[in-house]
Amino acid sequence: MAAIVGWTLYALIQAEASGVTQANVDAMLESEEPVVRRLLDDSSGLARALGLDAAGGACDQGRGNYGELFDRTSARARRSICRVARTPYGRRAG
Repeated sequence: MAAIVGWTLYALIQAEASGVTQANVDAMLESEEPVVRRLLDDSSGLARALGLDAAGGACDQGRGNYGELFDRTSARARRSICRVARTPYGRRAG
């Protein structure tokens, strides 16, 4: 399990560093950069050995790279915190 978590985190961070996003993952499959090709193409068999699809599967399935995931989840958390802060004593409004 730890190997899967580590591989997923590595893939998400590497995707962001390499400019792979959920919007351009299909176009990046044709990239000539070795890092991007290794990320999106599982010819080494590492992802299969872990029981996963290729690392690029996270972007391909509409989740995005690390930055995209962070932006979505932190925006939800900020909205929740603001909603609680606006209600007296943390009670739900309405």
